[in-house]
Amino acid sequence: MNTRKRKYTTTILATALLFSLGGCVKDELHDTPHPDKGVVAVSIDLPQGASGEDYTVEIDGTTADGKEGHYTVSDPLPPGEYTVLAYNTPQGFTVTDGIARVERTDGTVRALTDFINPLPDYLYSGTERITVVADDTLRMNLDVTQRVRDLHIELTVTEGDPERIAAITGTLSGVAEAYDLWNGTLHGEAVSAHPAFTRNGDKVSADLRLLGIMGDVQTLDILLTFSNGDTQSIESDLTEVLAGFNGSTEPFALTGNLRTPVERLCRQHRRLAAGGRRQCGRALMERLGIKKYNPKITQFNKMKAKIIFMATLAAAVLTACNNDENNVIDTGSSQATFTAAIDGQVNTRAFDQTWEAGDAIGISGTSGSTTYTNVQYVTTGGNGNFTVGTQGNEIYYQDDNSVTFTAYYPWTNLAADATTITADTRAQASQSDFDFLWSRQTGSKASPNVQFIFAHKMAKLVLTIRKGDGVSYQEVQDAVLSLGGFKYSGTFNVTDGTTSIADDLATGWTFAGNTSETGYNAPLSKDDAAETVSYTLILFPQVFSNSLPITAITGGQSFSATLDFTDANVDAGDTDAQNEWVAGRQYNLSVTLHKTDITVDGCTIQGWDEANGGNVNAD
Repeated sequence: MNTRKRKYTTTILATALLFSLGGCVKDELHDTPHPDKGVVAVSIDLPQGASGEDYTVEIDGTTADGKEGHYTVSDPLPPGEYTVLAYNTPQGFTVTDGIARVERTDGTVRALTDFINPLPDYLYSGTERITVVADDTLRMNLDVTQRVRDLHIELTVTEGDPERIAAITGTLSGVAEAYDLWNGTLHGEAVSAHPAFTRNGDKVSADLRLLGIMGDVQTLDILLTFSNGDTQSIESDLTEVLAGFNGSTEPFALTGNLRTPVERLCRQHRRLAAGGRRQCGRALMERLGIKKYNPKITQFNKMKAKIIFMATLAAAVLTACNNDENNVIDTGSSQATFTAAIDGQVNTRAFDQTWEAGDAIGISGTSGSTTYTNVQYVTTGGNGNFTVGTQGNEIYYQDDNSVTFTAYYPWTNLAADATTITADTRAQASQSDFDFLWSRQTGSKASPNVQFIFAHKMAKLVLTIRKGDGVSYQEVQDAVLSLGGFKYSGTFNVTDGTTSIADDLATGWTFAGNTSETGYNAPLSKDDAAETVSYTLILFPQVFSNSLPITAITGGQSFSATLDFTDANVDAGDTDAQNEWVAGRQYNLSVTLHKTDITVDGCTIQGWDEANGGNVNAD
């Protein structure tokens, strides 16, 4: 921990003697209203390129008041030595008791998975040892330091056809999950990250932002899926090349060559006649580095040769540009590029679970003196790689400083001064219009590709309708379903990703079997084998003061039940759980229709978060 001990002193003005005709009185003068205590005023010194967001300042556990870089402890402190800590809380981090922890890919800090957010925002912190003097105000400037390091991985396909690569997934293991802000050290256990790999021509790349490496071994595992369905697994030990990763915060580039299968030589070998097989065999042996060809090679030797070939693939050598002369990749361009993933999952989104060709996001950010606002970028192939929607509107880095970008989905052609999108969630047939996603990430000339990791900003309710006693599958399909007690309209702020609700309360809103307002009918899926129908609703997050009424009309009769989501939120880990829809959560309910009543079976949360709920019975 880099701490400095300072002692600040002031000059006490000499006291004056006051005389009066009646005698002599000596008054003791003080510099402050607190002669037996001292006050500390802290100003945050930001490094070049750091954003000026609000920081938290603590002095031995006491939080200071203030904002915009200037903070003061409201109550004077007794004289003595103290440690001052300042830190920000960027997206992708949570800070508790002085420990900054990278969120898991599901947006929580609970160990539902060992995979952390591969690209959180930049974390800064600083500490300093001070001495507080009575009857004095100590004014200090506290330097904060970047605590994360950018890692860019780029592999060049040197063998095989890169166009055959249909999908790429990867895992980097042996990375740090937390940082002790007071002590300035890594904290916790070694975990893994799932970076989003993309391909551009013969280049396969991914970006990560890490607190550091941790553990004895760092391993990169890549799975390639080819257009014909074949897969190729590659495991590389990066322990040696990443040995010095924790010693700097400068961008770190990792490059290597990737060999993919060229052709199925063994299958071709089996199809050829004897002479042709000999020629094919020589070619295969040459590929494997075996100098002598034996036409009587056994099946065991053939299998051994195949294993050696795969081992050669797996031994794709990774080299690190990890020296003082060149530790970043020079792209030769100042244009920013953008890729997108949803909650750490590549090529997925909330609405129907996949990006579609033509999906558009709005990107904003400021570089130098140039501000880009709501620039449309489109994934033309539906693969999560986004390019500018209108030629000439490309985003460029104007200088070498890092730029913080925000992005939202779906892109809307907003007025110049507009920042919100209004939605009426009763129109469930048009869910893609209000399935709001938001992300904030940082890029620079040194790391031009900005990998947005979008978070869900709405809540999802999935109702699975089942047949019970005396009810047919056809009646399940024909059931008219209504829900009430929630607010259906609201706004989404594209600048910060927040939502707000209006006062419009739904009463008896019919989302299934609505013949008068067909646009209100929610998307559905049928499982003929299980004889169930599932309806998906996307709704604004909100808190409820009462349980929500749900009504089913089947066989000419109407039955009702009530819904409460408190227990489900308890199981999701909320310490102050209440009856509410939480952003980013999918609530699953099973509704069974009987001839005389309906039963609502336990609410669960899955997909976005996971938890179990209780049971509700009604008639």
